Amino acid sequence: MLTSIGKKRPFLLATVAALALTVLAPLSVSAHDGGDPVPAPAGSAHLVKLGQFDVPINGLTSDVWALGNYAYLGSFSSPFCSFDITGVRIIDISDPTDPQQVAFIKDKQGTRTNDVKAASLNTSKWSGDILVSTNEGCGVSLPRLNADGNAAKGRGGRGGINIYDVTDPTKPHALKQNFLPKANGIHNTYIWEDGDGNAYLLAVDDVALADVIVVDITNPASPKEIARTGQEDWPSDIAAEIEGPSVFLHDVWVQDGIAYLSYWDAGLVLLDVSDPSDPQFISQTNYWPEEEGDTHVAVPARGGNLVITGDEDFSPDPWGFMRVFDSQDEFAPVQVGTYDTGNLATPPSEGDFSMHNVIVRGNTAYVSWYSDGIQLVDISQPSSPRGIGSFIPEAADDPFGILPSAPEMWGVYVQGNLILGSDMNSGLHVLKTKP
Repeated sequence: MLTSIGKKRPFLLATVAALALTVLAPLSVSAHDGGDPVPAPAGSAHLVKLGQFDVPINGLTSDVWALGNYAYLGSFSSPFCSFDITGVRIIDISDPTDPQQVAFIKDKQGTRTNDVKAASLNTSKWSGDILVSTNEGCGVSLPRLNADGNAAKGRGGRGGINIYDVTDPTKPHALKQNFLPKANGIHNTYIWEDGDGNAYLLAVDDVALADVIVVDITNPASPKEIARTGQEDWPSDIAAEIEGPSVFLHDVWVQDGIAYLSYWDAGLVLLDVSDPSDPQFISQTNYWPEEEGDTHVAVPARGGNLVITGDEDFSPDPWGFMRVFDSQDEFAPVQVGTYDTGNLATPPSEGDFSMHNVIVRGNTAYVSWYSDGIQLVDISQPSSPRGIGSFIPEAADDPFGILPSAPEMWGVYVQGNLILGSDMNSGLHVLKTKP
């Protein structure tokens, strides 16, 4: 098993199973072709804060997603597991100046909710809105707090996912809980429909070699696993070409029958899921030997002609930054540009200055960038992405002493004309752009 986590915060990574180092496949292309990252000058867009929802205890907020007038917040729940106050928070954002919690789904014992996804389904067997939350074990050999606040021994819980009916978000109803219990902790998911009355979910098991799990959720109350694949089924030279790599699937996005897989030190992998029951490997990018790697997130843009990826690296040599790939030829995506905030090697203060997650709308990438807050990046010229706006919240303390006393923007989502950012220490921020 190959791992390389010395410069990454350990509690953000799972133990991973990796493949042996080999020479890259002919389909593999370099992630280095876009040159070294160069910060772009700020543009004219201005982000203004409308409102904020404070989570009861700092240091515990993870992902954010939204559907309609409601935002969904996950819980990182580290280092303890589980509090009665960690789980999925459903926040009414219809008045963006005054976001209010309307429902709460408590974490399963011994788990945390890293990822939340919400979607409207209209399939041959079900119609309504669903929420999918993930279970990742935590708290092994660590104390947790009972409801009375006293410490008690905790053990990591089961993996899998939970599916809720949130057609009425104020009254979430469980359709299926602890599905995929034999999987390791599920780190991320993605939901899509095929246009023929069927709906699917891809779940990321970032420990197993068979790390891609495809689930039929046409009837979300009765999900069915229909495929499980991953590194062991693909070219034997999928492993990264750098010393001591970590090769594991971290995140996924699906669009037009292609899954965009973030494979850490093995780069970006494209997977054909047009037949969800039989996923097929398409291509892989790779890092040059001297590069750190760490492909954390990948999102298609401009109809799939571009892919925006982000490296997550917690060291200033350099911190993780954004890459732009031309993917018009899905068999040979090539890096054409990079972007960073200007704090790549010399951060201005205490904090973490790595890119984390990204949402793309048109020619704008909305990026959560930890201590650099929310960044807006114009990708209309893929070879020269430029910053056009940013929002950095005030620093907040983590009472557990794990995170810096700094902005720690984990997640980002765009809903209508609102931009939602989830800060691990300070909760949900509701923003909009102002010329």
